[in-house]
Amino acid sequence: AETKNCNDSFPIKVTGGVSGAPISFVASGCTVSPASGTTDTKFLVTVTSAGGYSLSAVMGETASYESEQTRTYHGQSGKGVQNALKIENWIENAPAGSAFEITVSGGSGTGATTLSTNDGCAARLKSGESSVYIISVYPLAGKDYSVSVGKAADATYEAAAPATFAGTTAGAVQTSLAISGWND
Repeated sequence: AETKNCNDSFPIKVTGGVSGAPISFVASGCTVSPASGTTDTKFLVTVTSAGGYSLSAVMGETASYESEQTRTYHGQSGKGVQNALKIENWIENAPAGSAFEITVSGGSGTGATTLSTNDGCAARLKSGESSVYIISVYPLAGKDYSVSVGKAADATYEAAAPATFAGTTAGAVQTSLAISGWND
């Protein structure tokens, strides 16, 4: 396959040569699984980088035949698509003025994770964590709040599609009421 994205896989089969002779690969920008086999083996190529990849098969020598190598096959790869971004422990109806923790997961590669909020809440990274944020919601019931998470592109992956999570503050729980001065 001449045009695949990073992390795409496609099957190949080596034909010709001697049945049962060992086959291995010389690869750049991709990997082959299994790493060796025979003409009966079905191989799977996985592109491991954006830009370009190449592959040639080498059939080892046997008692009766010398080794042989295929031509080198080349391909151009684009950047891969990141896995979907997720937020765990999201609360859609947090009590007004409260705070809760979320964990951002998903995405791929080494691009920076970004988190933005609307004016109904604020977010900060929890001390000592890299993917746990504390969300503080507006201290008024019925206020909409949302968080949008993204992940930047890197050498291998396109930027992740942003994921937005929204909610509306619920009325805060009042303290219990008491009457003082009552005489039984």
